Amino acid sequence: MGHTLHEESKTNQDRENQELLPLLPVKSKDKKKNKKPEDSCILVVGTTGTGKTSTVNIYTGSDLKVGEGAQSVTGTTVAVEDEIHAHAPKWIDNPGWSDSDGKSDNKVFKELLCHMQNNKLLWLKQCVVCSTQPRMDSTLQAQAKLLT
Repeated sequence: MGHTLHEESKTNQDRENQELLPLLPVKSKDKKKNKKPEDSCILVVGTTGTGKTSTVNIYTGSDLKVGEGAQSVTGTTVAVEDEIHAHAPKWIDNPGWSDSDGKSDNKVFKELLCHMQNNKLLWLKQCVVCSTQPRMDSTLQAQAKLLT
């Protein structure tokens, strides 16, 4: 049986109010011992309409729906299995910054972190930034601050 609109709203509100666990430093000698391939991920970020989902599709062999233009198609954060490379990290796609559906950058980023935490994708192997801008303007600088 599907979720009702009320249940879905409650779930989204719960995600917004979810407390993120603090990141703890890991001693370098412990990194290799505790790291598991299924915990690793490649995070794809950028402004809506810059090719994040297309990038994920190309590198993983998946067939996620992509948009034509700046209108957001990816409405939520998703983890994608790599269908091309065995034992590869999962790729994480998301709505992106400056979302055309009106989500704030902070909300998109918090949903992204909650998704990683809830799915135990705790080892960020790579961060891929998709951009169509030739220089680091104030918008890109503000978005980069979310990642640091």
